[in-house]
Amino acid sequence: MKKGKRNKLMALMLAASMLFMNTNSSLFAKEEAKGEEISEQTDKTRQPSSISYAPTQQALLGSTPPEETKEEPKEETETPKTEAVQTVEVKTTIYLDANKNEKKDKEEKGVSDIEVRLYKMQEGTAEKEASYQAITNIKGEVCLKDVETGSYRIEYESMDSEKDLKDYTIIQEKKDITKATDKEKELNKKTDIKKTEKENKTILYQEEVEIQEAKELEAALYKEEKEPEETKNGSKTETSKKAETKAEIIEKNKPKVQQVTNEMKTTIPTPAQLAKLEETSVGAAYTKEQSLLKAVREVFTTDDWNFNVYYIGQSDSYQIEKKNDFNLKYQMEFHNNRDLAANDVEIRIPAALLIDRGGKKIMPNSIAIPEGSKENPVASKITPFNYYLDENTNELVFFNYKDIVAGSNVAFQVLYKNIEIMQIEDGTSWSLTPRITVKKGEGSEVKETTPLKGTIDTQINLLNVKKSTYTTGKSYYPGIYTKKQLQKTV
Repeated sequence: MKKGKRNKLMALMLAASMLFMNTNSSLFAKEEAKGEEISEQTDKTRQPSSISYAPTQQALLGSTPPEETKEEPKEETETPKTEAVQTVEVKTTIYLDANKNEKKDKEEKGVSDIEVRLYKMQEGTAEKEASYQAITNIKGEVCLKDVETGSYRIEYESMDSEKDLKDYTIIQEKKDITKATDKEKELNKKTDIKKTEKENKTILYQEEVEIQEAKELEAALYKEEKEPEETKNGSKTETSKKAETKAEIIEKNKPKVQQVTNEMKTTIPTPAQLAKLEETSVGAAYTKEQSLLKAVREVFTTDDWNFNVYYIGQSDSYQIEKKNDFNLKYQMEFHNNRDLAANDVEIRIPAALLIDRGGKKIMPNSIAIPEGSKENPVASKITPFNYYLDENTNELVFFNYKDIVAGSNVAFQVLYKNIEIMQIEDGTSWSLTPRITVKKGEGSEVKETTPLKGTIDTQINLLNVKKSTYTTGKSYYPGIYTKKQLQKTV
């Protein structure tokens, strides 16, 4: 009996042992499967990067080490980088080179009212609209700021209706191209000065000029000497011996007759009429009073002369405020009740209106009377005055180069053209005080008139801000913009 109980107990223990082993084996299999799953997930999340690392991952306990798979290297696609835009400053001085030595001598004058235009070249063709343009001041200076480097067509055109570049050209530096390559010779040809006609005006131009760095150039303008026409063998062409009929002579001289007729019809405007000129044009006036009016004025006027300077076309004649780009013109008027000899009158006024952000003086672009000196004045039919720039005091000096008879009224205008207000610091102000000196006997009379004042008032209103994802594929990095570029944009 005891033996039977013992056998039953052993059988029970054996069954329990087998049950325990099966359960443990099942748990172990589940753990192994779980380990393989973790290993697989780990491999999926770790994608191969552009930087390779040595394999350090070990198989989990109880799992089969994964087989190493060699993936083909993927070509790396770099995000295209955009280079920072390079900008430079281009300065030019245009002057009349009388002796053709390609140097601006002390007595040689700058040419005002010449517009310099830069047209961007795209695949060998110039764009229709100028990318940069500016007009020379009375010193012949022009400055183009923040010009992007590249190739440009450069044009020169006179903005003065009385000046034309038809008979002029610009002297260029003589280059030795004997050893130059064909490409260099072709580029040299493109920089040669050429002429073209546009709306009955002559334009000097350079077909293509490479601008890769800041330039400061002097353009020597001179009048071309017309050479006599020559035949193939070098002798001068003989005039036709064919007799001209009367009708042919009349037809040939029609332009000259018309020119004389136009000159006869031309009347010198009065000081009051000058105010009606366009804001970008200047004029001069010179009238003499009739005997009766002159006698009446002498009775009621005690002053020998009077003088006034005021703004034209502005909200106020002496004090203005500017908020946008502008042109600024003022008019000088002089009247005398007694005869004055040459050089008896001298008027001085500061030449520079303002100083811009770059430290450059803003000078006049047009003055309606000739530039001359007391030693070498320039005669004019419409005014007894000349002017020059006093470099020591930076003043415009106006003087009568010839006698002025009693009862004369003289007026002329000075213009500052195309002033870009964002190139001037906010709050900048100016004050131009005219001063006139008139000789009288052994001494002279000096008078200062009401100063011409003005202020710059600019502001930027931020009306709307929109945030959007940048998806153009370009990349930008801090530091590629200069402080100057940011100030210009913001």
